[in-house]
Amino acid sequence: MQPINCEINEVINKFQSEEKNLEEQLKKCKIESEKNHHLNLQRIQTPKRLLYINNEEAWNRNQKLLKKLEMSRARLRTLTSFTPTDQEFRERAAFYCKFLDSNC
Repeated sequence: MQPINCEINEVINKFQSEEKNLEEQLKKCKIESEKNHHLNLQRIQTPKRLLYINNEEAWNRNQKLLKKLEMSRARLRTLTSFTPTDQEFRERAAFYCKFLDSNC
């Protein structure tokens, strides 16, 4: 009977130590959670968060953003329409400039 009691005590001790470790980890997690919750509340209450409440300001901001996006889209469209004739034109223009420089 003695060996069985000894084994039971070992198992109980093992699980008690694991339970203590888990409780400590749980306490740490709760503390971190409370800190994060407090920080999140501070972020929500900052005036920066309330900046875009005004509909007119938000509408103006969005219009400017759309205008910038449209300009970027137009630039990209121009770049994608590049053809070899454009390159030939640039090469011949550069050649002509060199020709003018060498003759003057």
